[in-house]
Amino acid sequence: MPAPRNPGRTRGQILDAALGVLADRGHAGTTMQRVADAAGVDKALLHYYFTSKAGLLSAAVMHLGDRLLADVEAAVAGLDDPADVVEIGFGTMWDHVTADPRLHAVWLSLYAAAITDPVLAETVGAVRARYREMVRARLLAMVAAGWRSSLSDSALVMLVVASIDGFTVALLEDGRTPALDEAIAATQEMVRALIERP
Repeated sequence: MPAPRNPGRTRGQILDAALGVLADRGHAGTTMQRVADAAGVDKALLHYYFTSKAGLLSAAVMHLGDRLLADVEAAVAGLDDPADVVEIGFGTMWDHVTADPRLHAVWLSLYAAAITDPVLAETVGAVRARYREMVRARLLAMVAAGWRSSLSDSALVMLVVASIDGFTVALLEDGRTPALDEAIAATQEMVRALIERP
């Protein structure tokens, strides 16, 4: 099969379609044919790019992670004041979650599937590691600017990542509620309070 004329755009189009199918059908209901139909391309093109469903799902996980992390990294780049980092970092992540909760349902379903799928586990693990490293890099920037955390960097990273994960599950289960907004604000305040000037 000849290579497509615009491989980057076509690959991105397929990955966007895969995320849509995953959101609608779940991990088990996502097939190469359904993704090809949603992308408006021949199924053979999916095999050209991804070889298998596992390869396609791994690429979709990376695609989703790249989008989210790039936006958050851009939003907090150069910030070293904890109040700004927490407010803008959390805010950007939360904007992603609330803009399309289905995509985060996809992420959580793939995260769960990765527990028993070694191919997905490798990709999901790589995205999670980048996520943690991004949070750690901001923490180190704050330390370099003279701020100190009362928690170890590993514990603070875990607190931030686990909070976002938990808030995402709560949003997917119950929708946006006043209690959820209050919990997010309290967590932001708690994280800010853990980082102070010596």
